[in-house]
Amino acid sequence: MILGGTDKEAARIERRRKAEEERKARIYDPKYRTKAVDTDAISEQIRLKNEAKEAERQRDLAFDRERERNDQLLETLVQQREQEKRQVNKMYASQNFQNSPKSTRREWDLNDPAQIYAPEPEELGVSGLRIFEGEDTLVKDRKERQTEQMRDWIQQQAREKLERTKREKEVENMYEQRLKEINERLLSVEEARHRHKQAEMRAEKEYNKAQAELKKERETNQKIDETMHGLHEMHQTASGDFLTENPNQAYNQGKLVTYAYKGMSPDQLRQIHNDQKRQMEMNKAKRDQERTHKQQWDTLAMTQDRMLEQRVQELEAIRREELMKTVEENKRLAALQKERNRSLNQIYNTNQPQEGYFNQFNTSAR
Repeated sequence: MILGGTDKEAARIERRRKAEEERKARIYDPKYRTKAVDTDAISEQIRLKNEAKEAERQRDLAFDRERERNDQLLETLVQQREQEKRQVNKMYASQNFQNSPKSTRREWDLNDPAQIYAPEPEELGVSGLRIFEGEDTLVKDRKERQTEQMRDWIQQQAREKLERTKREKEVENMYEQRLKEINERLLSVEEARHRHKQAEMRAEKEYNKAQAELKKERETNQKIDETMHGLHEMHQTASGDFLTENPNQAYNQGKLVTYAYKGMSPDQLRQIHNDQKRQMEMNKAKRDQERTHKQQWDTLAMTQDRMLEQRVQELEAIRREELMKTVEENKRLAALQKERNRSLNQIYNTNQPQEGYFNQFNTSAR
């Protein structure tokens, strides 16, 4: 029992090692890694499907050729049967024409055109009055001959009907035999097709079963790996600093590690509450100081607004007064300018400039 358990454990380890090697081969294969599919298995499936489609197509072509050949053979048999029927009917018509002329009919004595040219019996005279118009003296003999002839005809028709029935039965038997052969051949072809299809289905079933077993084994190995990995991760997680809430993990070289921080100590909370209370008092004093400062500024602003308005009014009065003075001064200066221009135009600007006046310009580079 111990040896069997050891072999089983070794086989499981070998199977896991083999699965791991196959997984490494798939992972390190760039084609598989980039496409994330098993290209070899897909190619094999595509090849098998193409072969199955080609075999199905060839089988359908063989069935079509067999069907066409059987249709041609059936048409040939039907034509032969129709031709034999036409020959039999033609033979009956020819026999009736040869063996059943008009002179053999029952009413021929009444319709015979040569009856008026028939000679009279020698033993009768002209005045014998032994043969009268419409009298039939040979009726008994004629009836006997007709009866015998009718019997011969009936026997001959019976023989012909028997022969015709026999020939028709032979043709029918030949047709049924040929149709039976065709049906047997079709049945054999259908059975071969069914056997081939059953073989394909069995092969496909075996292939799918093998693929399912491989997939099941692969999933089992993957599940075992995932289980082992999960157990290892659970052990690491359960024995780690996070779940054990080790307080030393929150600080790394004097720096706080946020994701490992589990909360503050009572002293830290008390210090924070005191700081918050002190900040609230400071904020309240600051708000009171700001409110007082704002009121002072509002009072100062109102005083300055009144003083500014008063100053604006005073400046406006001064501006109006200055404006009036400026207007008067401008009038006086305009009169002086007008007088000066008149003096310049009439007294000082009467002489014309000479050529020497213009030559004194542009005499140097500066």
